[in-house]
Amino acid sequence: MSFFSRKKTGDTPQPEADQATFLTGDLNKDSENVRNLLEAIADVGSTIDLHEVLVSIVDKSIQVTKAERGLLMLLPDDGSDEKPEIRVSREKGSKDIGGAIRFSSSIVNRVLAEKRPICTIVNSDEEALEVGQSVFDLKLQTVMCVPLEVKERLLGAIYVDSRAGVREFSEADLAFFSALASQLSIALETARLLEQAIVKERLAAAIGVARDIQRRLLPPNPESIPGFAVAGWSIPCEEASGDFYDFIPLPDGRFGIALGDVSGHGVGAALMMSETRALLRSQILASENIEQVLSYINAFLNLDLKGEGFVSLQFGILDPSQGTYRYGSAGQTPGLLLRADGSLLSLDNTGPALGMIAEAAYLCSDEIPVGSGDTLLFYTDGLCEARATDGETLFGKERLIASLRRHAQESPSELIRHVVAEVQTFSGEPPSPDDDLTLVVLKGH
Repeated sequence: MSFFSRKKTGDTPQPEADQATFLTGDLNKDSENVRNLLEAIADVGSTIDLHEVLVSIVDKSIQVTKAERGLLMLLPDDGSDEKPEIRVSREKGSKDIGGAIRFSSSIVNRVLAEKRPICTIVNSDEEALEVGQSVFDLKLQTVMCVPLEVKERLLGAIYVDSRAGVREFSEADLAFFSALASQLSIALETARLLEQAIVKERLAAAIGVARDIQRRLLPPNPESIPGFAVAGWSIPCEEASGDFYDFIPLPDGRFGIALGDVSGHGVGAALMMSETRALLRSQILASENIEQVLSYINAFLNLDLKGEGFVSLQFGILDPSQGTYRYGSAGQTPGLLLRADGSLLSLDNTGPALGMIAEAAYLCSDEIPVGSGDTLLFYTDGLCEARATDGETLFGKERLIASLRRHAQESPSELIRHVVAEVQTFSGEPPSPDDDLTLVVLKGH
C-alpha cells in the first residue's frame, strides 16, 4: 500500500515549498494544471449561490483529478464537535449520487483532525482493510482528501476516490488538489459570508416590518374621556418588544386600560404580545367580567406556551361617569395610585402571570375611587430594573415614586416624558435598556 500526505511546514505560508509543488517541470502538464486551476477558480467564483458554489467545487475536483466520485463535507458554523455533514455528493459526468453514500470516513476524520491532505493507494484487499472497511467494500484503489481552510479556520474537506483499475492518484495530483482546495476554500467562505449577509439583511427587513406593525398596534392617546386624560409610551430593548399597552373603548362610555409584559424580548416575545392583545380585545368585548377574561386568556396561553414562558398583564376598566376604576392583575408590576392629598396606594396582583398555571384563579379588585388630581401610573419591570452606568445600581421603585411625586401636576404625556428622561439620565445617554420599558398614566382633572 502506498500512502503519502503533505505535512504543514508551520504557521508561516511557504508557497515555494508548498503550493507550487504540483508543477512538474513538464511544460505541457504544468500549463494544463495552471489552466485547470484558474478555470476552476473562475467557474466557482462566477456564482454567489452557496449551493451552486459547493456543487461547482465538487465537479471541478472530480474533473481536475479525473476521479470517479467526489464529496464535500462541511463542519458546523458554530464550531461544535459535531461530525461534518455531507453537503454535496457527485460522480463524474456532473451527476448527483443517489441513495446512501459510503466512503472512507476514517481518512476524512484523519484529514480534519490533522488538517493536512492525504492520499492512499491500495494494492490489495489486505491493504484496503487496513485503511477501512468502506475502502474494502467499495473496492477503492485510490482515495484522496484535503482540508478546506481559510485563515487557519477549518471549514470541512473535499474527498475524491476511484475504484481499482480506473485511476491511481499521484503525489503530484495530491499537490495540485491541495492547491485547488486552498483557492476554492476562499470562494466557499466568500459565498457563505455573502449568504449570511443576505439572510441577515432579509431578517432585518422582516423585523423592520414587524416593528412597524407593532408600533401601529399601540393605540393613540385617547382625546375624549370626560374628566380624565390618559397616555402611554413604550420602547423595546431589541428590534421588537414583548411589552404592550392598550386603550379599549367600551359600551356606555367606559374605558379599558391594559399593560402587559411577555417574558423574554425580541421577535418571539413580540408575536406572543400580539396574540395576547388580540385575545384580550376579543374577550373583553364579549364579556366585561375581568376574572373570566383573565382565566380564558390564561387557559389559552397555557396551551400555546407549554410552560416555556408567561405573560404578565394588568387590565382595568375606568367608569368616568362614576369616577371609579376596577382591575385584575396577573403577575404584573403593581400600579401606583398617587392621590391628590399625597397618599399612595399600590395596586397589587390579583393572580399569577398568565400561561403558568392551567387552572389558576383570578380576582378583580373592588371599585377604586379616582378623582380630580389623582394619578394612576402603570409600568413594566424594565423601568425599575434599568441599570446605572456602573452596571449594577438599579433605578428602583423609590426613584420612580419620587419622580411621580415631583411631576404629579403635569399632564400624563408630560409626566411620562419626565420619568423617561430621568431613567435615561440614570442609565446614560443614549438609553440602552436591558428590558423593554413601558408606561401608562391615567390622571383625573
